[in-house]
Amino acid sequence: MRRYKTSKKKRDSYVYYFADGTTKEVSKQDVGEHTLQLIHEFDDEAVDASRREDYHVPIHYGDSSVVEGLGPFFYTENSPLDLILRDEEAVHKAERTEKLRQAMKELTPKQQLLIKQVFFEGKNQSAIAKEEGVSKMAITNRLKKIYAQLFKKIQK
Repeated sequence: MRRYKTSKKKRDSYVYYFADGTTKEVSKQDVGEHTLQLIHEFDDEAVDASRREDYHVPIHYGDSSVVEGLGPFFYTENSPLDLILRDEEAVHKAERTEKLRQAMKELTPKQQLLIKQVFFEGKNQSAIAKEEGVSKMAITNRLKKIYAQLFKKIQK
């Protein structure tokens, strides 16, 4: 692992690299030993900061939660809070899935068949309309009604 920009053996001088591609070498005689040492220390700090940033645990600023009494809380991946939130999300997802199953059972057999064709068999609305001898818009309207009915039952 690299700890220094310039190795300890080569610290008798410092090379400045300019944006236009030119360089300027500064030696102990030009600026003094103490100043040269300071320049190298600044570089070492920059290298160390870069190294720390490379190993830094990422914070997902888009993934925040509101913790009661604390306000918004930004958490790192796999932190205890992240794991708790994932568990809660899994529980809520399971609850919503169960509500959806129950709501699906309350649909008419014709509505259940339409949902089966669209979501489980992967048929598009045009193919279903052609099979039933109706317009695609009729199938679209049926699906809208089914979705509204399911949404209403899931929200209870």
